[in-house]
Amino acid sequence: PLTGVGLRGCEKKNAEKIRKVIFETLTDICNNGISDDDLAATCMAFEFSIRENVRLSGPHSLSILNRCMQGWDYDCKPWETLDFRKNFSYIKNKIKGDKDYLPYLTRRNLLSNKSTSLITVTPSASWSKKRDALEKETIRNLLSKTDIACVEKKVSKMIAFQNKEESDEERALIPHLNIKDLSAKIEKISTKKEEICGLNLFVNKENTNGIVYFNLAFPADTLKAEDYSCLSSLCTSVTQVGLKDESWDSFMHRVQCATGSFSVYPRTGVAAKNLPKEVLDLSYVGRDWLVFQFKALEEKTEEAFSILADCLNKTDFSDTVRLQDLLNSRANSLSTSLVPYGHIYASSRAGGFTNRVCAVREIWDGITDIENAKKMASQNIEESAKLLRRVFSDLKKGGAVINIIGTAAGIKICKNILPKFIKEADIRPLKGRRKN
Repeated sequence: PLTGVGLRGCEKKNAEKIRKVIFETLTDICNNGISDDDLAATCMAFEFSIRENVRLSGPHSLSILNRCMQGWDYDCKPWETLDFRKNFSYIKNKIKGDKDYLPYLTRRNLLSNKSTSLITVTPSASWSKKRDALEKETIRNLLSKTDIACVEKKVSKMIAFQNKEESDEERALIPHLNIKDLSAKIEKISTKKEEICGLNLFVNKENTNGIVYFNLAFPADTLKAEDYSCLSSLCTSVTQVGLKDESWDSFMHRVQCATGSFSVYPRTGVAAKNLPKEVLDLSYVGRDWLVFQFKALEEKTEEAFSILADCLNKTDFSDTVRLQDLLNSRANSLSTSLVPYGHIYASSRAGGFTNRVCAVREIWDGITDIENAKKMASQNIEESAKLLRRVFSDLKKGGAVINIIGTAAGIKICKNILPKFIKEADIRPLKGRRKN
């Protein structure tokens, strides 16, 4: 396994200075330990990494097999890396009972590790040409020292091995499933619609390994049409800009210690036209949304709700220095995405002329969003703060719907907390769409 520490945007001449800072920091950890708050935030992030099986791409089964490989590659049993909670509990107790345990690991595995590399990566217009020339020279040198007949013999042996048909006994050694091993029963994800404090509540009971997934969705289509242009910037900044009575770094530290993630994202969609009229007429069908989402361990759910309530009640965008950093970062990140994802942006732009849903998606995620992000970052920051403050206030007036995903125990915890949360955060029943 490898452990890496890196920085970008640095000058090449400062590489050794960066190495020095890294090792000075490790030495400080060995001498003074790690603060309880930093340790709590790190443990929370790791807790989610071992409880969740996140599907990034491809079949869900491949994600599970990849987790098996993490241990199998190092002679562990394949199933040992599927559930690491018992081992992690041991490590947490070891850290809690021995203040020198982490400094010892840091010194043994990092500070005293002689197998380190300092790598600097810099852009170069001539690098590819130099590499091609070096590769050709390397190939010539290798060929001059190579017994071609010996290589051909080895290649023929390899091809013969690859083409050999394995026996039934040999094939049985490969882990496999027979179609009969798979259940023919289709597992449906059921959603139960309820009501709490006058709000629509959608509940999904699932085996989530003790994690609560909570979604609070505000309708974006109650806003003015021109406000859509700043909603993506609002999503990025509202959870990271700090509160009127708490700095952004203090608030973010609370988030890291209590949740696996806390974010806001926009969603749009359209209801199928062949649905019954009574479904199409429901107030929450076929609308645009801004969704506040957190995931938390069941025992941390109350803290997570407190964080969400503070964000909704106390975010005022008054820290314009932090807001400017967030807007600049977003504009720069989107600008650099144009080259690698230009084909996706072009497709989104073209699709935006076909229907309303595609147009909204293009405004929130396409080239239009890049231009809006640049505008937000370049205009007077007080104007940007004022705009975000007004749109955020208007958004909350449109009411909301709630979704909970969790175990029976996690759902019960949320339902016990929700009445107080709804009152404190002033969450209102859902309003209808704006006429424009």
